[in-house]
Amino acid sequence: MRQDMQKVLSEHGRSASRYRYAPSRVRVIDGEVVSLSREPMQLRYRTGYGRAAKESYLSFKPLHRFLASRIGQPWDEVHSELRGLKGARSEEAIAHAVGDVAVNTFIDIDGVVKVTTPYYGVQIAADWYDFYVHPTSRCLHGGTPRQSGRKSWAERAAEEVAARRRDIDASTQAHLVDGIWYAVKLAPLAPLVRYSHLTPLPFARRGRVYATTSIADPKVFCDAVLGQADDYHRGNLERLYGRKDVYGISRRQLGHKELVKLGLAAA
Repeated sequence: MRQDMQKVLSEHGRSASRYRYAPSRVRVIDGEVVSLSREPMQLRYRTGYGRAAKESYLSFKPLHRFLASRIGQPWDEVHSELRGLKGARSEEAIAHAVGDVAVNTFIDIDGVVKVTTPYYGVQIAADWYDFYVHPTSRCLHGGTPRQSGRKSWAERAAEEVAARRRDIDASTQAHLVDGIWYAVKLAPLAPLVRYSHLTPLPFARRGRVYATTSIADPKVFCDAVLGQADDYHRGNLERLYGRKDVYGISRRQLGHKELVKLGLAAA
């Protein structure tokens, strides 16, 4: 273990910041004596971005890297080396690091190394932990790295669109409507015309006005998927077709060969 591990655990990382030279005190007195009886009540430390109040800081990554470098060694020796760190802050970091190690493991009848969790005695595979101690050799082993099963917002949105819409060409899309796939023909929408007008404020001083933007003469049209719509539904059209300047002018049901070509049905 590195000699300055205790210092590394409790020190903030040094990174470039334009706030590094900002004063920590709210009130800065430049050479003049101010009576404490007349000093106003203020926060001792600045708050907000770059000026947070004092708080405890512990970095657990160095201990995690230390455990990863000791894989294959006896756990008793690794644990003794950890306990060599002194100090209250080090005790907290050690407790956190040891909590990532499954120590009380056993081998079940299938030969799988498992551990009994403190949650209602549920038994899970020990490699779900970051580290575990083998029950026979009592050596430290690393768990199986697992990827998060959560999908990003972009992936979920792409899957949702693929489940209800496919592009056939520049002016035709396939849409799923009530369980049936249709070929929807697209047509351009007229540009949206807006105008602004000034409305007086009833609660403000005389002469104060504010600008209001409205749609001039909203046009009503019939969309092939949404039905009757107008210019106020352009947001729905953009979510439906992926474009805000088109709408569905007609639709027809897709045949089996077309569904096979688009990958929507088996051959």
